[in-house]
Amino acid sequence: VEWDVSRLPFGVAAQHAEMRGLWLVRRCMGAEQIARIRDFFYAVDSSGRFRWHCYEPGRLMMPLHASPALDAETTRRVIQGI
Repeated sequence: VEWDVSRLPFGVAAQHAEMRGLWLVRRCMGAEQIARIRDFFYAVDSSGRFRWHCYEPGRLMMPLHASPALDAETTRRVIQGI
């Protein structure tokens, strides 16, 4: 899936038109939030409880999904709170 996000506004949640559930908020985090996320993934990775999956060279992902899945209204609220 390709998505040209260069014209999307900063700080506004946008969902991909063809892939429901794929959201992007450009420049939604500051340095403190980025550090918290980095520290979270470091802790999760070093625990050995979760595996990274290599979908193609240089593209590693660790799936972390809400269970049960979030409804649309909750997703909007969570994204706006980041």
